[in-house]
Amino acid sequence: MLKCICVDRDKKNRESLELMIKKVRDLHLAKTYAKLDAALTACKQGNIRILFVGLHDFPVDAETMALLKEITKHETKIIILSSRTSVMKDVLSSDMTNFLSLPTSARRLWQASMKALQIDDFAVNLGA
Repeated sequence: MLKCICVDRDKKNRESLELMIKKVRDLHLAKTYAKLDAALTACKQGNIRILFVGLHDFPVDAETMALLKEITKHETKIIILSSRTSVMKDVLSSDMTNFLSLPTSARRLWQASMKALQIDDFAVNLGA
């Protein structure tokens, strides 16, 4: 099981992501957070492989970028979720994250996770 956490300031977005993650057998959602700094603390404690982050504001502020960079130091792979392509350009230019356009699906979450972990020979492993 790959432990993951998700961060989004909007509770409904976190709940929606949680439901999608539950459909993927090999992903285990350890926790959800409203703020990125709480996720950083969890990543420092270790064993969090994937961090899903919902970003909605452009430009992405310097504090958020600094937190994302700090999280990558703890071997956690970051996948940004946003419906704004401008956010995508901001975070991808940093070369520390992957990006998924919203809306998304459980299948795309799994594929993005495998890509982030650089696992090439994967089969989508969705729950029943």
